[in-house]
This record gives sequence, C-alpha cells and structure tokens, in this order.
Amino acid sequence: MPLRIYMHLHELPDLTARLASGEAAAGLVVDVVPPHGSLVTFATRAATAKILGSGGVWTVPLAGASQRELTVGPQSRLVEIQAVHAPALVVPGFKVGCKPVTLAAFGPPPFHVVLPLKILAPHRACSAYLT
Repeated sequence: MPLRIYMHLHELPDLTARLASGEAAAGLVVDVVPPHGSLVTFATRAATAKILGSGGVWTVPLAGASQRELTVGPQSRLVEIQAVHAPALVVPGFKVGCKPVTLAAFGPPPFHVVLPLKILAPHRACSAYLT
C-alpha cells in the first residue's frame, strides 16, 4: 500500500513549480501564486494570466506609485491578468505611498502588470488544485 500511495502522489502535478526564464514565453497562460510561505500557500492560485512579453517598459497605472515605470527584464514578465482569485495578493516591486500594492488595486480584470518569475507558475486546471 505505501508504494501505491507513493505512485499516486508522484503522478500529481508539482504545485510548487515556478517558471524558468526560458519557459515564460509570450502567449503562455500561467497561474499567479504567492512567492513564499507553506506548501498550502505555494499551491494557492491568486490569479490566472497570459504572458504578453519579456522586454520594454511598463507604465504603472496607479496614482502615487513609488515607481511610475518598470522595466520588464529577464526575471520578470508583462502579463495580462485575466481572472483574480485572491485580490489581497501583494504585487512585488512597487508601493503606493507606504502601502504595498495588491491585485485589487488594479480594478477588475483584464489589466496589465509586470510580475517577477518567482510568482508565475505553469497553469493548472482547477482539478489539480483540488486533488
């Protein structure tokens, strides 16, 4: 029985996996996940997005943001958020005044935002999160 349990667990998707730079290509649908925490936190999908690109400059659409422009570099991607599941997720990289920016600050999807690769995971069907 322990071998059967191991084989079953081995077949389940790795919900802690994150995208490598070479995998994060334009057009790819991804999950936005918390950057740190427990295994339960790592397996939580905060949003679903589509990668738009890996170069250029993005203008932050929030008044009072600590940075008005972000460069999309090798460890970040410009994404279009298509669905938000956890609006309180803090978006790394900038603040409005002294407060961190959350997904809710951008309003209803769809919207664009630059995100670090450390919070982009391969997209999983909902059943992968419920298994």
